[in-house]
Amino acid sequence: MKNKLFVFLLIAFVAFFIVCESRSEASPAKKQTVRIVTPPMGTGAYYLGFKLAEIINKTHPWLQMEAVEGMGSATNVMVMMKDPSLRKNTVFNSTNLSADFARQALPPFKTTYKDALGSDIMAIFGQYNMLCPFITLDPNIKTISDLAGKKVVLVSKGMAAGYVNQYILEKHGLWDKIKPQYMGYKPSATALGDGLVDAVVCMVTMPAKGTYSAIGAFTELLTTKDVYMVHGGDRETILEVAREKKVEVVPVSLAGKFDGRDLPQPMTTFYQGVEWCVDETMDEAIVYEVAKMLYENIDAIRATHPSMKVIRADKLANVSLEERFHKGAAKFYNEVGVKMGFQGID
Repeated sequence: MKNKLFVFLLIAFVAFFIVCESRSEASPAKKQTVRIVTPPMGTGAYYLGFKLAEIINKTHPWLQMEAVEGMGSATNVMVMMKDPSLRKNTVFNSTNLSADFARQALPPFKTTYKDALGSDIMAIFGQYNMLCPFITLDPNIKTISDLAGKKVVLVSKGMAAGYVNQYILEKHGLWDKIKPQYMGYKPSATALGDGLVDAVVCMVTMPAKGTYSAIGAFTELLTTKDVYMVHGGDRETILEVAREKKVEVVPVSLAGKFDGRDLPQPMTTFYQGVEWCVDETMDEAIVYEVAKMLYENIDAIRATHPSMKVIRADKLANVSLEERFHKGAAKFYNEVGVKMGFQGID
């Protein structure tokens, strides 16, 4: 009888130990609070960050999130690089290009992310892929070559999309022939509408196949003026930039309608993936849960704002390279069958 009792107690102890061990692997021993740093107010990613934090804070058993308004894709990375204490508790918005620029110490970064922190910057999920063409009100500006002698806005200084367009202009021998200016999306849309500049870099999404729509900062311009997309040159030139700079600059060919207007010819530009990042040293269980909560609450996220309609559960990892996803995120995506790595903008 004593032997049977001993065996029973031994089995119970082992079972208890296994359960406790599995629980410790699945979740931290106590509640965890992490920060989620968004871009400036008004962007789709801003709404996503605050809504995701709200959902997690209401429903998650041990994870809490503090949503904080950030200052933009490159600046958010720079803040991380200056404060190593943020590595373990911060999810932050950026883009695949800004992350790559930080890995290579390309402007505006003066050192690499790894040299600054000793670890790498990793993706946790993508939001949507934006196209980065020039737009104009002048129907005579059809291709990038027609920008010679023109006043051209390349977004705010420090933004990766502006640098990439600069590199493409340099490859076409046009950089010294344009009059570059720098300003945010809304001011650049206003300047174009007022005739103060000839072309600006615009962020464009694809809500449906063959249909292209500018982000909200350009809505008023598109509803009051005839706006034309500018052909960004040949694909090989864009690929040359990618090879030389060692960044994810992927050419995209467009055909269909922009702002309800038929594109007069196939257009070429490049994509920029809006992605959310973490440091590679962040706890795997936390990263796993953040990806899981977004995936499971995607309908509530999509209902937050019209700009959220482009985000899809099956496309949450359709950004960056597969090997650049944090292991916690990769574990979740492998479990639910979400493919990692850029597979196209549709």
